[in-house]
Parts: sequence; C-alpha cells; structure tokens
Amino acid sequence: MKLALGLLFPTSGQVQVFEQDPQTTEAKRLLGYLPELPYFYSYLTPQEALQFYGSLSKIPPGLLKQRKEEVLGDVGLLIHRSKRVVEFSKGMLQRLGLAQAILHQPKLLILDEPASGLDPLAIKEIRDLITRLNKSGTTVLLSSHSISEVEKICHRVGILIQGRLVRILEQKDWLPEPGSLEQIFVDTIQKQWA
Repeated sequence: MKLALGLLFPTSGQVQVFEQDPQTTEAKRLLGYLPELPYFYSYLTPQEALQFYGSLSKIPPGLLKQRKEEVLGDVGLLIHRSKRVVEFSKGMLQRLGLAQAILHQPKLLILDEPASGLDPLAIKEIRDLITRLNKSGTTVLLSSHSISEVEKICHRVGILIQGRLVRILEQKDWLPEPGSLEQIFVDTIQKQWA
C-alpha cells in the first residue's frame, strides 16, 4: 500500500498507479486513502476538515460544497457535521477518514483496516458503501485481518506472508461454503511455515 501511495520506494521492480508513477501529482489525484488510524485536527468540524482536504485536491468550490454533503451522508456523519472532531469516537473518526478518502471521487481507493473501531451496524454500513463504490467503477484495495469482512466484500484476495504474496484467490474459490476463506487462509499459512 505504501508503495502504491508513493510513501515508500521499491528496492527492485516498479509500481504504477494507472500507468503513472505513484510520486506524480496525477497518480495522487487518482488515489483515495484511508489509513488504519486516521488523524484530523481536533479543533475542526467534519465540514472544515473536508473543506481543507478538498482544497488540497483542487476540487472547485461549488462541487466541493456538494461533495462534502454527499460524502458526510454516505458515511453517516451528516448530523454530526458541525461537531468538533475532538468529540468523535474512534468509529466516527474512521467514518470521517473514509469521507475524506472518497471526497475527490478517486479511481483507486486504498483502505487499511476500514472496519477498525466500528460497531456492527457501522461495519455493515461501511461494507455497503465500499460495495456501492466498487460497483460504480472505483477499484478498491483493502487490507484487513477480519477474514469474514474480506469474504463479504472482495472479488479477489491475496495472501501475504512477511511482505510476500504467496497466493491469489478468486471469489469462486471460497463462495461455495461460508467461512471457507478462513480455512484456506489458515491452510496457506501453515503450509508456508511447515
């Protein structure tokens, strides 16, 4: 993820984002990112935070006003849009982080543990939003330790062990039986360590 975001440099090979070097401004325009622990200035409201990030993304003012309302509605924070971030729970910060990540309508959305800190209802709402974004054409790359969430959201899964991709699975590989992705994961890990 950090390679695709241009935060780390490859020691060999190359990484491209839609045929762009991740360091370029053009690549960054195509990306949305939600870290596992999003951070916002505590004195800002969600509206102010999104205004700041939307300005950085050079979203035209009229469109930015519209998008702020849309994404706050999408993540369930519209009624909290005027509260200070300092009053937010971890789950609310996660929602705001997702709103910030999708504000500029990226082609690629990179999510690191998107359900972190969320209650079961919020997890379902965010899962549904991620699914809608994907169906509308946004490519979603997510990292998660919650195999049951991965099983519900993903079309394709890669299993990494010590930073190495050891297996790629298609949805058809785990769909016949709910919970089978977990067993496939465990079997893969055990074979690697044997």
